[in-house]
Amino acid sequence: MIAVFVLYMVATVSLAFWYSRGARSHREFVLGGGRFGGTALALSERATGESAWLLLGLTGHAYADGLSTIWVALGCVTGILFIWIVMARRLRDETERTGALTVSSLLARRFPGAERPISLLSAAIVVFFFLLYIAAQFSGSGKVLHETFGLDPLWGILIASIVVTVYCGIGGFIAVVVTDVFQAILMIFTLVAFPVIALVAAGGRGLDLAAAFLAAGPDYLSLTGGKTGATAVILVLSGLSWALGYTGQPQLLTRMMAIRNADDVKRAVRVAAVWTLLAYSGAVLIGMLGVAFVRAGLVGSGGSLGDPERVLPAMVLTLVPPILAGVLLSGVISAMMSTASSEVTVSSASFSEDVVASFRKKAATPRGMLLLNQGATVA
Repeated sequence: MIAVFVLYMVATVSLAFWYSRGARSHREFVLGGGRFGGTALALSERATGESAWLLLGLTGHAYADGLSTIWVALGCVTGILFIWIVMARRLRDETERTGALTVSSLLARRFPGAERPISLLSAAIVVFFFLLYIAAQFSGSGKVLHETFGLDPLWGILIASIVVTVYCGIGGFIAVVVTDVFQAILMIFTLVAFPVIALVAAGGRGLDLAAAFLAAGPDYLSLTGGKTGATAVILVLSGLSWALGYTGQPQLLTRMMAIRNADDVKRAVRVAAVWTLLAYSGAVLIGMLGVAFVRAGLVGSGGSLGDPERVLPAMVLTLVPPILAGVLLSGVISAMMSTASSEVTVSSASFSEDVVASFRKKAATPRGMLLLNQGATVA
């Protein structure tokens, strides 16, 4: 299983190096230079948008709370479809019209006369909060590597951060999109294949899923978690409110800004929609199936799992052979690394394009901007 994980890391860096060899301008380094079509950028956006939250958080939520988790899933799906169907085409067109390379600069150019303060403020917000989020992704990587291989979490964090820094520094946005595509495929394979594996395993072991769900509590299969009246309405609305968070995430919106041409937007919408529906369905199903395996004593200890977010790694390690487990758990690591790498490139671009450039009295050369972006990425 360790060999599979090492192979995954090597493949990730190799892909980044191979496909980003031609990145010679800062425009290519920051936004791809029009290299990518709808399919690649839709997969990149999905890999970026789904961090440890989807494979660990949502599966754990479904394991703990049952069918009422569906409202959170629906909220996320709605938000993802909204940004692709409503916002993607306009973002691409505005990027082409203004020549902006970051979400901050795109926003600032809509307000002539106030470009500098808007650009600086939005860039400061992006850099500050993304540094915290990047740290959270690396921390999650350390946690998964500890659970899987018994590796000290600090070493797991160092491995993930070094790999991400290397391929981001090599090719910037190009390297990130290419590795995102690879990682999105691994993630969807995990979320589609493993529920099937778990269902087959449950049948082979004679597990009674209905009895397990009932034993989990009378409200486990309730769409409102047993809540009624105003409390039920609040639960539903709070789940659906997740949709609101997707419209303001620069790491997602930059994928739409980078789409090669308007015709590619339609293809991107279809790819993103299919990937999202399959992924969220799989995550909820994995979590709920975990209840049956834990209560049967096949996963966890003494009919308990402890941390609900362990449900996917624990089931994978129990139900499948080591090599396949390595592939499936690489999908979990992919979720965190793809998000972290995108946030690294967005943060470095905001710093170099929106902060440093705004204080320069003389415009930097394209070569100078490329070196500045690469330096900010590594830093």
